[in-house]
Amino acid sequence: MSIALKNLPREEPFAPGHSACQGCGPAIVLRMTFKALRPDETAVVAFATGCMEVVSTIYPFTAWRIPFVHLAFENVAAAASGIESALRALERKGLFKSKKKVHVIAFGGDGGTFDIGLQALSGALERGHKFLYICYDNEAYMNTGIQRSGATPFAAWTTTSPVGSKIPGKPQFKKNLVGIAAAHEIPYAATASPAFWADYIRKVRRALDADGPALIHVLCPCPLGWRFDPSMTIDVARLAVETRFFPLYEIENGRKYRITFKVPRPKPIMEYLKLQGRYRHLTRPEYSDLVKRLQEAVDSFYPLFSLIPLSILIMSYYMFPTPPKEAPSFLSPTIIIDAILLSVSFFISLLIPRYDRWVMRPIISSSIRFNEIAGRWLIEPVMAIGVSLLGLLPCFLIGYWSSVVPYIFISYISLLVVALRLKFHFEIIDQRLSRLGGQSGVRGKKTHS
Repeated sequence: MSIALKNLPREEPFAPGHSACQGCGPAIVLRMTFKALRPDETAVVAFATGCMEVVSTIYPFTAWRIPFVHLAFENVAAAASGIESALRALERKGLFKSKKKVHVIAFGGDGGTFDIGLQALSGALERGHKFLYICYDNEAYMNTGIQRSGATPFAAWTTTSPVGSKIPGKPQFKKNLVGIAAAHEIPYAATASPAFWADYIRKVRRALDADGPALIHVLCPCPLGWRFDPSMTIDVARLAVETRFFPLYEIENGRKYRITFKVPRPKPIMEYLKLQGRYRHLTRPEYSDLVKRLQEAVDSFYPLFSLIPLSILIMSYYMFPTPPKEAPSFLSPTIIIDAILLSVSFFISLLIPRYDRWVMRPIISSSIRFNEIAGRWLIEPVMAIGVSLLGLLPCFLIGYWSSVVPYIFISYISLLVVALRLKFHFEIIDQRLSRLGGQSGVRGKKTHS
């Protein structure tokens, strides 16, 4: 789905004139959300108590131009479930007719989502109600005085996780909300950032089109609670992604993962932390170990989505849910499908330019240089063992989850693919060696003459 500014709707269901702070990240996200609606669509909004509920509905005023329901911290997902069920029942009985398709969108802050409302959210996701839940995450209870929440990152300052000589900020790491939602195997879950507006609008559109519940976790910088200049909201949000502190990805049906904005060369997380007063203590030398620990946590999380072999990503959909209790039939449809998928995905992963550049070319170059000393009789076995181990790594990982029969079958097919690959590269080595030999012969002839 391509997103162009000129094609976005001009209507503003979330009207100006609210009392949000300057540079308020959640206010930006609310406005962006409704840009995903088509002309023949509208929405009913269920809103948990929190910053944006307060600033947008100060009695007797409201910033909402569409139906809006204010709810408690803990029950917005339950209320959204009831609204969705009621609309379906009324439509089925012919008691409700609308010229526009009506979506149910629930909003909750990190306190009302990660902590107080998590039980109701889990129940709504498990029941399969068709609604979109959006968590605007400013990483603390900002409405009540900047208290820590389950979304507050490690080592961040809040009024209830102050920086002292014993405890330098929050000692726990942030919850993985999207991972929790994906564990319910809902049709769609994703992370988003206001700095990447097209990515966010596209994800809202995909979530609204999903056949069942969907959840989007949006990082929303808060100038007041994070202690940065209000003019830098988008810059801070962008750096969170560019340092991989908050990666952008989506999960379909709880199993299909995809990074939506890749960061091949991430910036150091200190570039992100130093802009925020809540991390000011981490710039001091005595807290360098905390920065290192935080960097290691970021570095270890991102590869779960971006560096997993292609074959494992595809095969995990079929083989990761539960290990089989007994070995299935050798020619069962599942094994055949698994074998075909692994073979195709493995072959594709070998053909990508990155594999040639990072793995095969260095091996070939070093082999040609080494050939003058060791001879080809030693090079070919070494290459065969090395490349075969690389090729069989996905098989060993998948075989851990599968039974013996499909493991042997899949490994056999992968060996065939590796053999074809080796044959192709040995031909390249032959050509390179022949060319080098021909060149040295020509040089020798000239020298002799």
